[in-house]
Amino acid sequence: MKKIFLTFLGLVLMYSFANAAPDYTAIAKKLVPPNVNIELKQTNDFQISGFKTFIATLKPQNASVTVYKYLWISNDGKYVIPNLLAYTNNSITQIEPKVKESYNTVNIEWFNRVLSTLNPDLKKSFGNGKTEVYILSDPYCPFCKEQLAQAIELAKQNKIKLYVIPFDIHGEKSTQASMLFWDIESKSNLADALAKVEAAPFEAVDKIVSQNQNLIKQLTPKYQAKLHYLKEEFFKQKLNGTPSIIIRKTNTTGIVIVGLTNLANFVK
Repeated sequence: MKKIFLTFLGLVLMYSFANAAPDYTAIAKKLVPPNVNIELKQTNDFQISGFKTFIATLKPQNASVTVYKYLWISNDGKYVIPNLLAYTNNSITQIEPKVKESYNTVNIEWFNRVLSTLNPDLKKSFGNGKTEVYILSDPYCPFCKEQLAQAIELAKQNKIKLYVIPFDIHGEKSTQASMLFWDIESKSNLADALAKVEAAPFEAVDKIVSQNQNLIKQLTPKYQAKLHYLKEEFFKQKLNGTPSIIIRKTNTTGIVIVGLTNLANFVK
C-alpha cells in the first residue's frame, strides 16, 4: 500500500484572508522569483483533504524552458505544500507530473549582437557537430564543470559544436581566471583552454591564477572591460545563473536554458 508523506522544502507559507476567497495564483507567485511567471490549473491528481491540487506552469522570462510541477494549497489559502513524496516498494520518490518540462525557441538576436563584439580568437569552437551549443560559464561554478564534462564528450564525438563564453558571477578570482582562459584560447584552442581553466578542478584553477598574477595584470586592460560587458548583457536578459546555455536553432532563434540540462536531448 502506497504511503504518502508530506515534505516542506522551506517554511510553510501562511496567509490570512478575511472572508474573501483566496487568490491561489497570488499565493503561488510568492514561491518563485520575480522573473518567473507562474500559472495554476486545478487537477484531481493526488488529492489531500483540505487542500486543492494544482499543476503549476513556470515560465522564466527570456528562457525557453517551461517547468511543470504539482502544488497543494489549503482551501483557506493559509498553507502551501510545495512537494509531496511517495513511499512505495521500499523507496521514496517525489510526485511529479508525467511531463516535467518542455522547450520552445526564442529570439536570440541580442546574443548575436553580443557575440559580434568579440574577436574571433575569443569565440573558438570545439567539435564539428551540426548542433551549435554555447555555454556561458564561470570557472568557479561547480554546475558549469558538470555541464562542461558532458558537453566536451559530445564535442569529442562530433555530436555538437561547442562554444564557451565567460560569464563571471563569482567575483574577482573568476574574472582573473577568465582572462587566462581567453589568453589560452586565443593562443591555442578552446579544448586546451577548457582543460586548463573552465573544465579544470578548482584546485587547478586556483593554482593557475596564483601563478600568473603578473600575466593577469597585463591582460586586465585588454579583457576586464569585455568580461564586465558580457556579464551585464547576460543579466539584462535575465540569465541570473550559471551555466546558462544557448542552443542555436536558426541564425536568429534558439533554446535558452539557465541551469543544468541533458544536452543529449538536443543533439541531431
